[in-house]
Amino acid sequence: MTISMIHCGDIHLGFDQYNSEERFHDFHRSFLNIVDYAIENRVDYFVIAGDFFNKRSINPRTLSQAIDGLNRLREKEIRVIAIEGNHDKAPYGQGDSWMDFLNQQEYFYLLNPRFEQGNLVLEPYEQKQGGSLVAFPGIRFVGLGYQGSMTARRLSELHEQLEKSEEITVLLLHSAVNNLLHLGGIKYEDIALLKEKIDYVAMGHIHQRYELDHWIYNPGSPECWDVGEGTKEKGFYHVAFADGKKNVTFVPSLKRPVHSLAVNVSGCEELDEVYALCDEEVDKLDIKEDSRPIVQLIIKGYTPFNPLAIDTKLLEEKIATTLDCLIVEVVNNAVMKGSHHATSDGPEMNRDDLEREVLRGLFMEKGNLSPWVDELVDLSRNVKELILKEADEQSVSALVESLAEKIVAEDLVQDCEEQVAAAMESNDEGSEA
Repeated sequence: MTISMIHCGDIHLGFDQYNSEERFHDFHRSFLNIVDYAIENRVDYFVIAGDFFNKRSINPRTLSQAIDGLNRLREKEIRVIAIEGNHDKAPYGQGDSWMDFLNQQEYFYLLNPRFEQGNLVLEPYEQKQGGSLVAFPGIRFVGLGYQGSMTARRLSELHEQLEKSEEITVLLLHSAVNNLLHLGGIKYEDIALLKEKIDYVAMGHIHQRYELDHWIYNPGSPECWDVGEGTKEKGFYHVAFADGKKNVTFVPSLKRPVHSLAVNVSGCEELDEVYALCDEEVDKLDIKEDSRPIVQLIIKGYTPFNPLAIDTKLLEEKIATTLDCLIVEVVNNAVMKGSHHATSDGPEMNRDDLEREVLRGLFMEKGNLSPWVDELVDLSRNVKELILKEADEQSVSALVESLAEKIVAEDLVQDCEEQVAAAMESNDEGSEA
């Protein structure tokens, strides 16, 4: 008897990256490409390891995209097994998520663990309701979803309650192994204790493919959620279990080409030389005809003139026209020569400009923050001013929260919220004891 499944994750439906309508459709197309592959290869199960949606609150068009793909699978009697990622969970103060809605409409089996007095309760799945364990002939699926900083503890509790079975056992987990340890990630030893009971760990959360010990598999996101992922493998797994063995094949996904390059302008003495060097490096890109790629150009190094004189909009328009790009982003991270030694106002760069450039450099080191670097710089400077003026804590918090809502760094915000909730839960348990 052969049992086959697709394992994918981090679909991020509804993401209108760069406020682009076309990018909104890209994530849908990527999902449908996996669905079509599953149908063509007549698999039995379709596993979604969290972050099916990009936001906790979705619009009707995003829901329509989800139902479009899920309907195709249902028509072919392919069972869909899903868990919630940190992007999917119900908004705070609301009981149900959109994943719960799709579960109630029987588009998939949502595996969502229940807790009693802060402890995991492993219980069978009930139709339209939920549960953390669902079994079919020859195979069973266990889902923990996203547990943030409590993940290691939940895995230990699962080990205590899950009985070993002759059936194939697949664990769905939205976390990271040996990664993001400060944001809910786990060490390998935290999950290794389950190896005697679990045949395949279907991971999600990290957007880059990785595999551990021929047992833990993380496909990454099928589309580039961040421009920095452009060089990473993108795809999903086609898994077949037969005669006590498993065969795991990584399948590349349908995605828009993304090119990110850095140009060091330190040798340039004049502005025209900067433009010429950028043109030269862009010409080296291997752009396929009609691919309409996303291109990110990062300018770095030192210039003898104020780097703010570099016209990034001019460069963006030129690259977009020359390469027929969907999106072009030019990030100016260059610094004036000598500015990193400056301690007071001077002819090259005044103190305010210097402070802004130093802050830009710090935020630009985190590639996923580049779209909001100017707002983050403004926020940092405003917080500094409030502190110097001895403003109350509420004023500072309000400023930070307003920007957190404005930018799309939702993943980081949600991870922090989950850890706060976990800490509160832990305190409550200590009180009960």
